[in-house]
Amino acid sequence: MMDRLKLKFPPAVQVLVFAVIIWQLGKIYPMGFIPLAENGLVAITLVLLGALIVVFGGIAFRKAKTTVDPRYPANSTSLVILGVYQYTRNPMYVGMLLSLTGLVIYFGKFSGFFVLPLFIWTMNEFQIKWEEKALLEKFGDSYSNYLKNVRRWL
Repeated sequence: MMDRLKLKFPPAVQVLVFAVIIWQLGKIYPMGFIPLAENGLVAITLVLLGALIVVFGGIAFRKAKTTVDPRYPANSTSLVILGVYQYTRNPMYVGMLLSLTGLVIYFGKFSGFFVLPLFIWTMNEFQIKWEEKALLEKFGDSYSNYLKNVRRWL
């Protein structure tokens, strides 16, 4: 059953679902308030930084003239390893995680932090693992070397 979920839902939809979960979980199980006077500023900074990283990842794909849609890694025409991809193999997912972290801080409820590891697990299991398998098949040693030299997240 788990294999059938692989690469089915665009990451943007997944991050939206997690954002709603964070919001609702904070209402149901608030688990205390995050005591930051600057919650709004910290939250907005993280959300914008995350969005910026996602944009830089997308720009790198556009410059390489390859598909941005991670549901179809076999459609990739080139291996993107420059720009933000020098630091993480998944900058768009890192950016999404930063934005979700910003939302947790914005809503100010500790319970939201429990959702973040679930987001990481979901992305690893249903996106990244399958993307990497397809890219390894397509790009062989070039991608294998990239895997050895650049971390999955950070």
